[in-house]
Amino acid sequence: MTFLSSYVPNEQQKKQLQYLKDLVETCQRENIKITVYGGYGLDGLLGRLTRDHHDIDILVREPERDMLKSLLLTFCFHMERENASKEVFKNMDLGKDFQVEINKQNRLEEFTSVGEKEIFPDKENACLEGFYFTTPTLKGHDHIHEMQSRRAKERGWVSEYRHSEHTTKIKDILRSN
Repeated sequence: MTFLSSYVPNEQQKKQLQYLKDLVETCQRENIKITVYGGYGLDGLLGRLTRDHHDIDILVREPERDMLKSLLLTFCFHMERENASKEVFKNMDLGKDFQVEINKQNRLEEFTSVGEKEIFPDKENACLEGFYFTTPTLKGHDHIHEMQSRRAKERGWVSEYRHSEHTTKIKDILRSN
């Protein structure tokens, strides 16, 4: 279990986690239903941080997407760039390489093809540092990872995610529990 107990977040990671907490809590108050996936999502399923994260991956339904984007602006984020599937927001207070990525509708449709409840569970199912949030189920995370790997291969991008081994360990631990 050294893998689980060896990570100690640095001050910047603690600051980023606090932003995530504030964002999730504000979304809950404003009735903006989001789901956090990727590294923070898997760590939330596990119940503890396991590594530094360089982004927050968020899925949100189309009617609430503009509300979320406005909320990010109130948190001093600015839109850095966008492409066909996502918009990327940055806040330099969180580090020049840290970003928040929110999906566009076409990506959400691909993600939810595994089942709406696998991506947007009915209730909070993840916890980090005492705050609760929604993340895809393990089946949903597997589907997203497979979909992204397939897209990367089709487009000739580097297909191996840099945290694949780490992610596999977390998924194995979650499956064994």
